[in-house]
This record gives sequence, structure tokens and C-alpha cells, in this order.
Amino acid sequence: MRVLRAIGFGLLLVVASAGALALGERLREARTPPTGNALAGQTTASSSPKPAESARPSPRLRSLVLPPGYAAGSARVAPDGHSLVVPTSEWKRLAMFEIPSNGAPLVLRGQTTLAGGDWLPDGSGYVMGTYLTPPPMPLNADGAESKMKQQQFAVFERDGSLTSVGSGWMPSRASPDSRWVPVIDDCCPTTIRLLPRHGGTSQLLARLATGSPFILGWDPRGRLLYTHSGRLFAIDLGGTAEEIATPMPPGSIEASYSYVGRSPDGTAVVLQVSRSSAPLSFALTRNGTVSLATVFSDSWIGPHEILALTKTKFLGVDASTGAERDLATKAKPTDAFFGTSSPYLLWREDSTGPLHLCDTRTGADRVIDVAWTAGSPQRLDGGRFFLPSDTSPVILDSAAWLANP
Repeated sequence: MRVLRAIGFGLLLVVASAGALALGERLREARTPPTGNALAGQTTASSSPKPAESARPSPRLRSLVLPPGYAAGSARVAPDGHSLVVPTSEWKRLAMFEIPSNGAPLVLRGQTTLAGGDWLPDGSGYVMGTYLTPPPMPLNADGAESKMKQQQFAVFERDGSLTSVGSGWMPSRASPDSRWVPVIDDCCPTTIRLLPRHGGTSQLLARLATGSPFILGWDPRGRLLYTHSGRLFAIDLGGTAEEIATPMPPGSIEASYSYVGRSPDGTAVVLQVSRSSAPLSFALTRNGTVSLATVFSDSWIGPHEILALTKTKFLGVDASTGAERDLATKAKPTDAFFGTSSPYLLWREDSTGPLHLCDTRTGADRVIDVAWTAGSPQRLDGGRFFLPSDTSPVILDSAAWLANP
């Protein structure tokens, strides 16, 4: 049995030059216009060289033809499919390209030092972090010499500029409205702070005298979720924290929480809790906590319906109620599963057979004849997928493909 769990869609870009290693995470929702002030060393925006020929746009597939000198298989596309970031072939720079909607060639908007990161949920920019290296010793938010490594965070804007948003030790996923980037700053005491997406003074949420918290994400009420000493907390923007009671599996060790994903409509956030036994899945909703069948990835097939898997079949689980239904699909748990872009599922027969696209509402299924040579699929808005490739990455429009077999 081979089930591929390549759904995180997160990519950590490894920086070859000293001081350029950074951390990346993943998400998608509202939209704000790009802004930004260039940092020192930023190149000016320019147009990309046009390839001799560009692929004619198709209702089903949009080929993205990158100029020579880029690692196309490592490209990351914005949720709306209108911009992408991609490292240069020598892995020293990161480029921002615009993807015109009319099928015209990609347009280079700017380049910056290579660093790992992820798109903001609204797709307005790409958050990156680079480590600060002494001397002098980096300072924490309180102005003292930091005991833990510090990263400088910036948003690589769609226009190619950079917006500096602040520094901290450990970042987490941005708020659903993309206004805030939460960070843990230093240790013992440790602070949880919010960095404004457009730059400015950070906002202190919590100060913990002992131990190190871990930020999970955001609940449906707009509160930041974090764990501390095996307990789960939600804290609002005013700094009021509440401990959340959750299902608890048996075991003798301290509970450990992990983040699975946020529903497309924002009404549920799925987490898992584990001890020395199998993990339990549950959802936080605006009305409380809901126990769920075990889910294994951030794979949504409806506004608040997530994919689950048993030994014999796929299930759709309503994260707002816990209700389950058998999924309408030809795929079996023994097939290779590549991801979802609600309501569509991408899978391959066994591990080397044909690639399939399935509508989980109706069971409609089509074989997809697409060359695909690198990386994991990335889900885009509107039920689309980005399929990375070392030669010709494509954006696949699921609805158009199933409507025009």
C-alpha cells in the first residue's frame, strides 16, 4: 500500500549562502493590494526575457514557460494563480513573476536573496525569513541580547519590492486576513508577538516566564492558538487567553498538539492531539469542539468537509458536526493520493498508473494526461492545481477538464 502524504504544499528552500537559511509554512482567504518599501540591495523591477514561443492558453491547462536559469520544479504559485516565486538555478536568488491572465509570457517583477517562506493567505505577498548572525548579537523585542536565534522577516511583494515586517525567533502561519505574522521571541522569558504585515511596531500578546510555547495557528474566532506544557490555549488580539478543553487520548506522557488545517469557509480548524497512543482528530468551531474521524492531512473537499481515510475507503467528514459520508470516488486507499482542491481529488492508480481527477460530489472521474516531473501539487483557488515540473509546470483547471473530457 502506498499512500502519498504530500499534501502540506509547504516548501523549505535551502539557502546555500551563510545567514540565508529560513523557515516556511502554509494558507488562503481574503485579499489586500500589494505594497512595500524596497530594502537595501533589492533589484529594481524589470520585465522578463520573452521566450521564443509561449504555450497557447487552454481552458484545461495553462503552461508556465519560465526563462532559462530558473529551477521551475521548485516554483510556488500564489493562491489565485496570478504570481509565482521561483529560485534561480544556482539557488542564490528568489524571483517574483507575474502570470498574466491572457496567456502572455510571464513578467519578472523583481529578485531578492533566496530564503524559505510561504504565500500569505490572501496571496498579496510571500513571507520570508533570514537568520541574523553575530557579531553584533541580535536583540530580542525587549532590547536585550537574544538567547535564541533571531530571524529578520520580510514580505516579498507582487511588484518585486520587499517590506520589512520585524524579527523574532520562531514564526508561524499568518492570520487568515493576512494582517499579522505571529512569532515567538527568545526564551525564558518568552514572548508571543504579532508582526504587522505592512511593517511597524510589533504587538505583544503574551509573556511566559518558563518553558517555550508553540504556535499552532488561528481559531475560527480570530484568536491565536498556542500550546504550553501540554495544554492548548487561544488568545485574542487584546491579550486575553483561554484554555481549551479537548478530546484526550490515553497515555502517560504529556499531550502534544498538531495543526491539520483550516476549512475553506473559515468556520472550522482541525487539530490532532496525541500522547503515547494513536492521535485523536478534532475541530474547533465557533460553537465549540467537535470530535472527528482520524484525518491525515489538510485535504478539503467542501467548504467545511475534510478528507479521511480508512483501510477500505475514503470518507468525507463534516468538520462542523463530525458527520461522515462515503466518498464518491473510484480511488482506493491502496492507490497513490496526491491532494485535493475542493471539491476535486487528484490520485494515481497504484503508484505508477494513470493520473486521475475526481469530482468528490458526483464521482465523475477523468484520466489526466499531463507530464509531471517534480514536487508536490499545490492547490489553488477555484478547485485548480499547480503541478510543478522541471520543464513545463502547469496550472490545471479541474472544472474545465471534467466538463471537456
